[in-house]
Formats: sequence, C-alpha cells, structure tokens
Amino acid sequence: MLLATNMISVGVDVPRLGLMVCAGQPKTTSEYIQATSRVGRKFPGLVVTVYNWARPRDMSHYETFEHYHATFYQHVEALSVTPFSEGAMYRGLAALLVSLVRLRDGTFNPNEAAMRMGTEATHPQVQEAIGWIVDRARRVGNAEVATKVEAELRQKLDHWQRRALRLSGGSRLGYEAKKDSETIGLLARPGIET
Repeated sequence: MLLATNMISVGVDVPRLGLMVCAGQPKTTSEYIQATSRVGRKFPGLVVTVYNWARPRDMSHYETFEHYHATFYQHVEALSVTPFSEGAMYRGLAALLVSLVRLRDGTFNPNEAAMRMGTEATHPQVQEAIGWIVDRARRVGNAEVATKVEAELRQKLDHWQRRALRLSGGSRLGYEAKKDSETIGLLARPGIET
C-alpha cells in the first residue's frame, strides 16, 4: 500500500502498482491522467475514483463518467506559453531549427546527414528554415524579438557547423549518438546535460 497526495503524479514510478483510489476528481484533466497513469504499468491495473457528492464538479464527472473517460484526452486543458520568451527559446529553438531542416525533404533527413552542416550551412533549405522561424517571431512578437531570434538561430547554426567540422579520427556527427559506433550526437534527450 502506498499513501500519497496528488504529488504521486510527478514522481512515483513503481511498475507493480495495480490499484489506485482517487479521493475526488483532480482539478485538471491532465493531472487526472498523469496521476492515474501510475497504475497498471507492468500488469493490468484498476483505478477507483471516489467522488464527493457535495462538490458539483465531482458530480458532473460522475454523471458523464463513461463519456468523459472514453474521450478524456480531448478534455486536456491548454497550457499557455509565451512564444519566443527566453525560456521557450532556450528549451526549444535548437530542436525547432533541426526539425525544420531535417524534415523538409531527404537532404538532411538521415541521422548521418547532420554532418553535412559542416559544408552546407548556407544551403537554401537551412536558410529557408531560419527565415520561417524569424518570420513567425516577427508576426507573434515584433522586430526586436525577430532580431533576437535570428541571432540565436545563427549562433546555433554556427555551433552545429563547428561540431561537424571539428570531428576527427573517423568520427561522424549524427543527430543522435549511436552506441558501438563513431557517430557522435548533435542532440541530447531532454533532461540530460551535455
């Protein structure tokens, strides 16, 4: 038995949990999904939600229980993010640039094609991706934001190019490192410092 507050949704990872009793409906659907998904990871599990009849929100969920649970991913609340804020750019700008360059067509798509940036940083596809992002920053922000975004993108592109050019000894730059290979990764998984 594990007694927990709603903090179970952000840190408990016990594969053998098979039964959960929720005391009342959590405030948000995303919190409900996150908390209840801790059960039944290794073996089938059961979640029992005990609603409070004195709370109108709990009663509403009780009355539409089957439909709500059949469609609850549609009810996840939207999060607000300030576009092109410092935090958003720090966390997502590099991934956005790489995604646009890599997924446009087959030119930069294969893992090993990250190495091409050493000689092709001025490739039209790369410049077009930068242009799209800067244009979007201008439309949702202003000229000052767009200038800052472009400077950040150019810095990230220079870093990518330097990484591709610095490799020696048979090493290759890939988007993702490959075990038992000479391929070094350009990108890191979230939460992993490089």
